[in-house]
Amino acid sequence: MTTGPSADVVDEALTRSRRDAGGGTQVALWFALVFSLVNITTAMCQIERGANRIYGNERDRPFHRKYLRGLVMAATAGLPLGLGVVVMVAGGDLAAAAVTVFGVGHGVSTVFAVVRWPLGFVLALVSASVVFRRSPRRRQPGYTWLAFGAAVYLLLWTALTGLLSLYLSLSGSFDTVYGPLSAFMSLLLWAYLTSIALFLGLAFAAQLEAARALAPGPVEADPGV
Repeated sequence: MTTGPSADVVDEALTRSRRDAGGGTQVALWFALVFSLVNITTAMCQIERGANRIYGNERDRPFHRKYLRGLVMAATAGLPLGLGVVVMVAGGDLAAAAVTVFGVGHGVSTVFAVVRWPLGFVLALVSASVVFRRSPRRRQPGYTWLAFGAAVYLLLWTALTGLLSLYLSLSGSFDTVYGPLSAFMSLLLWAYLTSIALFLGLAFAAQLEAARALAPGPVEADPGV
């Protein structure tokens, strides 16, 4: 998202990793995969906590059920959601890489460059709907209801990502203030805005359900009440 001193730091880190990894490259990749899965699982559990509070549940699921569900959601919904985002954000670069690496025709690359937007949006919409349905500790309505909240999330996420990108491209002080850490700070800001968009979409889905008076109560009465 950002250029400047941070770009040199990232390039140097990648170059040093390729030079020093040697035979441990595969081990490093497996560690990165496991670490990413743990991070996504933890994020799914935090989404459950926020969703429960939005729907009025003061207690989450028991620890083992919560993290097991988070792991399943990370594999079945989190990864497709991330794939949809990557297709929308980096689809042009992926198409160019496919031409260079796999030798596909430019016609195929052009078609993918156009199709990547609806494809990425549908992937992210379906995955976000699954997250909205499976996260809270309650009986959720059908996917068609939750799709409205997921669409609100995606629209907000697209708008906030565009505004952040515009700010980073126009700001003359961001790289000056954060220096080599500007790329990591912009990533943290983007993750924060993404979480805001996600919970606002979930809150919209909850309010829509409540307005239609179709919301069932929690699966169990809150023990704290």
